[in-house]
Amino acid sequence: MKGFVKMLEAIIACIILLASLSYFFTSHLRPSGWPDSVLKLEAQDALLVLDKTGEIQNFIKNNESGLEERLIKMFPETTGFSITISGIPKSKILIACVCSDEEYLELKKMLMPGTRQPETDLESGGAFLLNGRKIELNIDKKDANNFDLNRADVLVFFDYNKLSGEISEINKFIERGGGIVAITNLTESDIAGIFNTIFNLSWSSSDGGVKSVFNDLENPENVSYKISDYFVSVPFRVDTSENHEGEFYIHGNSYTIGTYYNETGEYAIFDGKFYRENDVIYPEVGVPVKIVRINANVTLPEYESVDLSIINSSYWFNTLGWDSTTNKIAKDEKTILASGDLSSVKANYYISRYGKGRAVWIADYNKNQTDTNQLLKAIMLWVSGEEFVIGDKNLPKRYISVSRIITDGSNLYTVSLLMWYMFY
Repeated sequence: MKGFVKMLEAIIACIILLASLSYFFTSHLRPSGWPDSVLKLEAQDALLVLDKTGEIQNFIKNNESGLEERLIKMFPETTGFSITISGIPKSKILIACVCSDEEYLELKKMLMPGTRQPETDLESGGAFLLNGRKIELNIDKKDANNFDLNRADVLVFFDYNKLSGEISEINKFIERGGGIVAITNLTESDIAGIFNTIFNLSWSSSDGGVKSVFNDLENPENVSYKISDYFVSVPFRVDTSENHEGEFYIHGNSYTIGTYYNETGEYAIFDGKFYRENDVIYPEVGVPVKIVRINANVTLPEYESVDLSIINSSYWFNTLGWDSTTNKIAKDEKTILASGDLSSVKANYYISRYGKGRAVWIADYNKNQTDTNQLLKAIMLWVSGEEFVIGDKNLPKRYISVSRIITDGSNLYTVSLLMWYMFY
């Protein structure tokens, strides 16, 4: 009997002890994660379908129309989504120019077509086509009183001294992934400090050549390869509003092209011959120039023009100026244009501590050189960050993310799809 009582006492004591210990612990219920798993499978399936059917490739090569509508139809109405394609530029790129009024107007002219505001049509030059996609380069003059730098994608400087005066804003701008372009000549003392941090330039004792070419195009991983690809895909504009003729430049040589229209259509006139859109002319041997758009029958006379594009990635440029004390910037794997052992145009990337930000330094040049202006436009597409976002840009706190690397046959792109429940 005593043994039974002691056993009962021991059981009661254990129960009391367990009850006491439970006071110090709280129970945690962990969600199964099943809803998120279902959402992730839907996202993975969607990317697989869009890749295998070629719909994403079509978007990259041609235009964006229909892709967002296609995604909306693929997902339940109770879900939201945002898709980012890394490797292609936005449709609208905002460029902030830290410059004088004269430089501001000059930059807009250098980047035509694509910059006339507020119009965004092809005729006025408010936009241009990149592989079928309409691209706008909206340029604004940066003024501390009326310009929000958080809206900009690219910051442009013509004056080295102005760059050093904006260091605080520039660092914040780069931290969030902004791009910097400096079009300026440099001496050895100029590349210290902020220039060394942002552009990663090194002075060289070597000499340059008489020509500048795209650096090492055999390696697709080089930034020069990507920019050369943009170069042959973007146009420059020749204003023909005066006497129906205008000038463009090849290797520093000036050529004249005209515009004309009658009841049969619009024509470009070069070397006494008539050409239509998409025809190719050869101002010099080995230099094919495509007639992208002819604006001869225009609503306003000042819009009369022809858009041209040099379509040879092996094209060489007149060397952007260097001498014994100026622009002797060493060449490396981030060089875009090389002149002998020197860089005429050089890029930098992964600038911030989080691997964000891009920058390009360009030796100053004659702003009337249309071939170099075509290069500048290609640079703007790259330095803007090359991240195109479709869908809701305001993300909730909880979402799932899946990614897929795709190819269009020559380039690789990362497609990231974010999804979430609207009422979770």
